[in-house]
Amino acid sequence: MPDRITQLITMLDGMTPSQQDALIARLKQRDPQLARRIAERHFGFDDLARADDGGMRALIAAVDRRVALLALRGADDVLARFVANLSLRAGQRLVEDVAALGPQRRSDVELARRAVVRAAIALRDAGRLSLGD
Repeated sequence: MPDRITQLITMLDGMTPSQQDALIARLKQRDPQLARRIAERHFGFDDLARADDGGMRALIAAVDRRVALLALRGADDVLARFVANLSLRAGQRLVEDVAALGPQRRSDVELARRAVVRAAIALRDAGRLSLGD
């Protein structure tokens, strides 16, 4: 039997973005911790490939470089969005640095990705990042 968060995420998937926002806003008022956990699971790392340019630049500035490098390991679509919002030289350096990391523990990569998603959610909640749908 699915847990409460999984059930809510399934409900969110069937809603329009405005309905999703309204439900999350109501949840934030009643149970902020539950709302945060749902937002983190519903807004996944791969969703960042659809982030708007201004939001992506804000995210790049907000996230520690080492955390970003680790999070981007094996995430080609999100890496491409990061690179597209950097200068040519900085983008090339980012790609090289991600490749130079070598093998990483999956748990470390997931931890880094969760940190990037939390930063993205904070930017989204502040109106500084949106996902192109």
